[in-house]
Parts: sequence; structure tokens; C-alpha cells
Amino acid sequence: MYRVECAPTYEMYAEDKILQHELIYTAELFLVDRADKTTWQEMSLRFYAYAFRDDEDTVILSPCILMPHSLTEHNVSFQLVQKDGKTVMEYRARRDIEKDEPLFVNYHI
Repeated sequence: MYRVECAPTYEMYAEDKILQHELIYTAELFLVDRADKTTWQEMSLRFYAYAFRDDEDTVILSPCILMPHSLTEHNVSFQLVQKDGKTVMEYRARRDIEKDEPLFVNYHI
């Protein structure tokens, strides 16, 4: 796992070189019953919610949710994986990332 520096402007930078496909961060998922949507929509966390199952949404609470979005220059990918009987979100390097290089993810994938 690598340390990632969060800047005050919501940018993230690699503190060390990260090799392609290496794990950057594993984020826990918090499931929310979709029936609670009215309360859910009032919370600022709704911007970090993703459809998960037919009746549930998930919220990802990790430093990686602050990673800036880029359609074309993203160097970090994410995917849901099973780990120790739980579904988690893994963030990995799409290519070699140099020390001090900004990190970007494409949230529309």
C-alpha cells in the first residue's frame, strides 16, 4: 500500500513511485437501504453514493473519494473485489506513476 498526499485543493499526489497495477488503497463499502432514500438525499454523502444492488446503494468513505476526475488522463482505476468475504473497492495504478505526479480517476467507468 502507498501513502498518497492530499493537498488543500483536493488534489492527490503520489509520495513515491507507484508501479502499474499496484494497489494504492482498499476502501470499505457502507451499504445503505434504498428505501431510506429521502433521508439519504438530504445528506451531503449522497455525492459519494453508487448503485450497488437492486435495493441498496453503497457509500465509499476513503481518501480516494477526493481524487480528482479525468476522462482522458486518469492514471488510477478502481474495481469491486471480494476480500475476506466482503466486497471492497480497490484502487490500482493503471500505469507507472512517478513520485509527486497528480493522481486522477475516471468516475464514469
